[in-house]
Formats: sequence, C-alpha cells, structure tokens
Amino acid sequence: MISVDSREPKRIRDKLISKGIEAKGEFLDIGDYLFPGSVIVERKTGKDFVSSIFDKRIWLQAKNLSQYDHPIIAIITDNKWKDFYFRSGKYTHKAWTSTVATLACRYNISVITIEDEDEFVNFLESLHKKLNDDKTTTRPDPIARKPRSLDDRKENALCAADGVSIKKAKQLLDCYGSVKNIANESEKKLQQAPGIGPKLARSIYELFN
Repeated sequence: MISVDSREPKRIRDKLISKGIEAKGEFLDIGDYLFPGSVIVERKTGKDFVSSIFDKRIWLQAKNLSQYDHPIIAIITDNKWKDFYFRSGKYTHKAWTSTVATLACRYNISVITIEDEDEFVNFLESLHKKLNDDKTTTRPDPIARKPRSLDDRKENALCAADGVSIKKAKQLLDCYGSVKNIANESEKKLQQAPGIGPKLARSIYELFN
C-alpha cells in the first residue's frame, strides 16, 4: 500500500490504482508518498526545486524527510536548464548541484530526476514492487521516523494512537504540556482539546488505558 498526500494531484493516485496498487489518499505531515519500510518520497517540479533552494524551504523539508530511513526527492523536469532560467542568477546551476550534494551527504536523501509524470508513476510502481519483493507490504506507518530529540519521542508515543498525526501530537503537547497529563485525562476532557473529536479522544484514551 502507498499513502498519498491528499494535496497531490488525484490523477497520479488514479494512475497508481489503475496499475493494481492500493493507494490511499490521506493528509501527510511529511512528504507526498509514504511506503512501508519507512520509505518517503517528496515530489517536486524543477521550478519548485529551484525556488525551494533560494527561499531555503528545502532545508526544513530535508530535516523533516530525514526522519525516515529512506527519504527520496523526485524532481520532475524534462530540461533542468530551462528551470534555471526562470531565476535571475548566473550560478543557479551550481546552487542546484551543491544542494543535491548536501542533501545526499548531510541528510542521506536520494535525489532523482524524472522526465515526466508518467515516468514518475512508473518509478513509484517499481518502488512498490521492490518493497513487495522484500516482504514489506503492510500499511505504511506515518510515524516510522527516527527520533532526533525527546520531543520527537513524545510525539511518536502519542502517534501510536490510531488517527493521531505528528501535527496533532504537537498540538496535544502544546495544549497539555506533557504525555503524562494527556494520559491522565478522561475521554470526555480530551474532547475539549482543539481538533479532538469523540473518535480521536477514544483512540487516545484507549492507548493509555
């Protein structure tokens, strides 16, 4: 199964489904395509990749992606030189190559360039098949990330409750201050937290009780 971020083009998910792949749309805090085995794929156009370099968005994204064991950035462009020219800058191509090198060496992120959307879908299909061959066909876990800090471990603990995302775990910790306080709350009181309905409150309560 592949978890596909709900903000991704529906046509890509439809193409995956047409190939017999179970692709479920859901909100992902990190990345665009999440596979079993802690494999995460971020899809970018060439222009978006260049923009993210110059507005420094790429480094926050890299930090988030690197929480997974196998992060991949897939850049869709049929001619990266055309993507350089929409930016004013003589050395945009050097910024591109330098960024790719830093992503590989410092963040352990693989960066691949793909010609078009159909080739991207074929890449996702190949990745899915490879993971199937390795017997990792279970539902991907959105919290299968390497904890870098105590806060990460707290968030991971809360994400063990069905339906709780990393973003929701952060909100809960901001609201209650600690995992202990959340664990000691009643199911009814948990429903009073921002964004927590009866179903999520029940899930969180059952995790600790």
